[in-house]
Amino acid sequence: MATRVAAPEELLCVDELERKLIELSEQVTLKKEEVRSDFHQLHGLLAVRETFLLKEMDEVVTRARQEVVEKRATLQSLYAARESLERDLTQNKLKKLLEKNLRAIEDEI
Repeated sequence: MATRVAAPEELLCVDELERKLIELSEQVTLKKEEVRSDFHQLHGLLAVRETFLLKEMDEVVTRARQEVVEKRATLQSLYAARESLERDLTQNKLKKLLEKNLRAIEDEI
């Protein structure tokens, strides 16, 4: 078996391919770092957004609770006013009935 010796042109071609491979490996490494950096930046932005949304949701819930408290107080006030009006109406009806009965008694006397 005879060992073949590579021609100088073939060696230059191999050297060129190795150099291109090294360049591509460096480009891949740079891209990986860029992607990793972008990922960390995006992760940070998402964390900030999540915090903002949670705070906003908390404010909305707090406002809603306050509105419920205010509406409950208004409703209780309206119930109290209705009861007062019903009492006044009942008293007026009783007063009129009493006056009517007194007139009827006076008419009989």
